[in-house]
Amino acid sequence: MKTGDYVRLRKLAATENPLAPTPHFATYKQGEDNGMVSFPVEYTITGLLLLDVQVGTGLHVSRDSRNGEQCSGLMQTSPVTKLEPGRIFTNNSIYEIEIIRPANQAALN
Repeated sequence: MKTGDYVRLRKLAATENPLAPTPHFATYKQGEDNGMVSFPVEYTITGLLLLDVQVGTGLHVSRDSRNGEQCSGLMQTSPVTKLEPGRIFTNNSIYEIEIIRPANQAALN
């Protein structure tokens, strides 16, 4: 997964010993400072990768949707700790990732 890939990212779970707790979506206050917490599990985003995905670096996505609703913004994770086919593990979370459109096809419909 590299810079410019258009991806779908779904948070599957918190890691076993996260650096930041993961609240339930119902208690998370969107658009407000929630302190040092990870975003709730109940979400899927789509957007462009801004950096190559690699261990030691956070995942950075220029998001255009969240949970099927238009929602532009920057999504950034804690540093990646492990990569598996279709899965990304960070200090706080486990994600499923799917490349919808590779970077070399970004301009194509």
